[in-house]
Amino acid sequence: MNHVTEEVIQLYINGQLQEQEHLQLEAHFEHCDTCFDMYLEQMDAADTASPLSEKFTDDTIKTIIHQHPTFQPPSKTFSAQPSAKRNTFLHYVVAAGFTILLMMSGVFQYMTDSFNQDGIKKGPSFSGQLMEKTGALLDQLTFAEEGNENE
Repeated sequence: MNHVTEEVIQLYINGQLQEQEHLQLEAHFEHCDTCFDMYLEQMDAADTASPLSEKFTDDTIKTIIHQHPTFQPPSKTFSAQPSAKRNTFLHYVVAAGFTILLMMSGVFQYMTDSFNQDGIKKGPSFSGQLMEKTGALLDQLTFAEEGNENE
């Protein structure tokens, strides 16, 4: 298998290849991991080799301001968005405030009163029923023993 040279990969990155060569190289990258790794290394090197300078940024802002006189660059260097912690704390404070307000207005008392009036039947408790059945069983056993002793 023929590997692609670094010069051809650099031409591919810069977009200087013909369309047919471009398609052939992409097809080659799909099958050849070595060449694809070389391509990725050159892409990483190209990204780190050309960081934008401070002068470039300043010149770009000046050009924009010159072309659009109504443009106002942002004067604040910090974010106008509240922090996530502050936002979460604010939500908890608002929720607590509404809860206290509803408690003071008696909404929760009204809700519990309406549940009790809707006819929730309170039958005998499970433990009470269990004790009655156990007592009845013991009475039967003692009655049966007394009946056996009398005979």
